[in-house]
Amino acid sequence: MSVRTTVQIDDALMARVRELVPPRGFNQFVNEALAARADAIERAHIEREMIEGYLATRDDRDALNADWEVVDTEGWPA
Repeated sequence: MSVRTTVQIDDALMARVRELVPPRGFNQFVNEALAARADAIERAHIEREMIEGYLATRDDRDALNADWEVVDTEGWPA
C-alpha cells in the first residue's frame, strides 16, 4: 500500500536529484531516501537509550562487581 502526499522540495535540491535520478525512478528514490533516514534516526534513538540504560545501572554494576570480587580472585596466586 502507498500513500499519496505532497511535499515541498528546495529548487536546488530538486535540480540535483533530476540530474541523478530518471523521472520514472523518483518515487523509488524518495522511498529509499526516507527509509534510510528513518533507519538512521531509529538507530540513534536506540543508541541513546542504551547509553542512558548503561549509565543508569552503573552504580548497580559497581556494587555487584564488588560483591563478586572475592569469588573472582579466589584460588589465584596472591
